[in-house]
Amino acid sequence: MGHLLPIRPDEEEDDAESWSLKKQALIQDAARNLFNGGLEQRIQAARDIRKLARSSVRTRSSFAAAGVIPPLISMLNSSEIDAKEASLLALLNLAVRNER
Repeated sequence: MGHLLPIRPDEEEDDAESWSLKKQALIQDAARNLFNGGLEQRIQAARDIRKLARSSVRTRSSFAAAGVIPPLISMLNSSEIDAKEASLLALLNLAVRNER
């Protein structure tokens, strides 16, 4: 039978801080790709935003603060159905529990 090592409270905090930093990096990468990428990169960024936006109100607020909403709205006018779908789904997830 394997032994489970007890987790120290400071390890939990380190893990939470590490995850928070990783999430911030993912948010920044997705925003950068949405602003500067080609069509396929923007579509993938919208898909990433959709997935990450599910996690918390704080994450959704971070995306809004990063300015991703206007480019997602402009993607709705794309002639590419994949761009429309990805941006619409990202916007819907960003809108959850957000009055603004």
